[in-house]
Amino acid sequence: MIATEPSTEKRRGAFYTPRLLADFLAKWAIREPTDRVLDPGCGEAVFLRAGVSRLRSLGGPLSRDQVVGYELDAAAAAEAARAVPEATASRANFFDQEPAGAPYEAVIGNPPWIRYHFFAGEMRTQALASAQGEGVSLPRLTSSWAPFVVHATKFLAPGGRLAFVLPAELLSTDYAASIREFLERRFASVLVTTFEERIFPGALVDAILVRAEGSGPGKVRVQRLRNADQLGELSTDGDDSQSPIAGLKWTHALIKPETAQALSLASEHLQPLHDVATVDIGIVTGANSFFLLTDRQATEAGLTEDQLRRVVARGHQLPSYVLSSTEWEDQRCCGEVVWLFSPATADGAAAKYIRRGEDQRVNGSYKCRIRSPWWRLKLTTPPDLILSYMSNHAPRLVANEAGVLTTNLLHNVRLLISHENPQQLARQLALSWPNSATMALTELGGRTYGGGVLKLETREAEKVLVPALTDKTAAELERRAPAIDHLLRTGQHEAVADLVDPVVLPSLDPDARAALREAWLDLRGRRKRRSSPASQRRTV
Repeated sequence: MIATEPSTEKRRGAFYTPRLLADFLAKWAIREPTDRVLDPGCGEAVFLRAGVSRLRSLGGPLSRDQVVGYELDAAAAAEAARAVPEATASRANFFDQEPAGAPYEAVIGNPPWIRYHFFAGEMRTQALASAQGEGVSLPRLTSSWAPFVVHATKFLAPGGRLAFVLPAELLSTDYAASIREFLERRFASVLVTTFEERIFPGALVDAILVRAEGSGPGKVRVQRLRNADQLGELSTDGDDSQSPIAGLKWTHALIKPETAQALSLASEHLQPLHDVATVDIGIVTGANSFFLLTDRQATEAGLTEDQLRRVVARGHQLPSYVLSSTEWEDQRCCGEVVWLFSPATADGAAAKYIRRGEDQRVNGSYKCRIRSPWWRLKLTTPPDLILSYMSNHAPRLVANEAGVLTTNLLHNVRLLISHENPQQLARQLALSWPNSATMALTELGGRTYGGGVLKLETREAEKVLVPALTDKTAAELERRAPAIDHLLRTGQHEAVADLVDPVVLPSLDPDARAALREAWLDLRGRRKRRSSPASQRRTV
């Protein structure tokens, strides 16, 4: 069940599966009329109905305990029992269940997808313990679907099939790495189907189909479809799929073999960002509408510059490879948010502004409530560079020559290596960033959210490969800086790469560089296409 906006549904991880997907997975997983079928989180019964329908089509007798579902929510469990009387739908915590009696030849469903901050308490403890018992250690940021997958495999018969709808985060996130390793180890074959368009209307996350069978260790393959309507054309044996490179995230199976080869060749000129810098989140205010101000708002409140700090709050304030003091001043004049309220003491105009915040109950928000005093922010020193956290066209790395602070909508990048001119080094790193190899790797390492936005978490950003600069390449980038600046400001990102690629990837021939460019544009296009709504209506 894919989650929607924050709501009761989101806390339950409930977003019900279109019947088309359920029927497709049930048809694949259920092979014999005597197969026993389990849906470990049956919601309002779309997979139970699909299971019953598939067994009937196979022509065998159908007993009531042949199709079984568990559901934590009482109303959903009651609806499932009413909707599919041929199945057994029970209200239960799936993690309370242990295999007993005959195992299941097919385990199908859409496990609850509950974010880690809602996935708490005794159920979380049970879930992590169950996964640990299977040798899968899940980190703090784990969402509910991950231990669900592990626990569900305990119920499979030898040679049985597992068919789940899962979040596409399985392909790329760090917290899902242990699940990827588990699936490779547990099954002989894991076939993943991805979609260019979103298949769940209103959901903020992408969904994939995972079909696994046999006893591993085995092979992982990834297929790409435009939308769920193409499931009928899908190769049943996965001939149209590709396998990820061993040790890499499964998103790498989305690129062509020649692109993988080009990335391998490019790697001799690249290094992980964490070799040269750290990446951390910006300042968490807990109430941006109070703490972030335009120059006019600060003036009207009577606040003085010693009660404020320079700040940038959003990615659109980073139009080029460098943010200078002059540019920040221009934004100040144009009405952008440029100030962070951060007084040393609560007196004068600051005291009056704090009282205004208390009248508006700003001090009651969680982050403010746990600070003492509530209005005193934990500040850092200005970073050397700023990296966009949520990006539409491409992530932007910008040298922070204005010496501004950032909010947590941007990442702080701090150089680790010493240099006689750190500001110059930051500028050169920012100039080298928009190359085709690095851009393709951000698409592979990040994750997509609603509207086709690319999100790079701090750890994901640190793993992105960036050019290893030499004196020669750095000097050439500086020479091309005016042209790069103009192209960035006018949104000509591919033209920027035309200037940067030959400098930072000198040993690659034009065909290899073209393969990298094609991969970047393909992955970016795929992300954008997934911002399109699904054609299927929500069905139960």
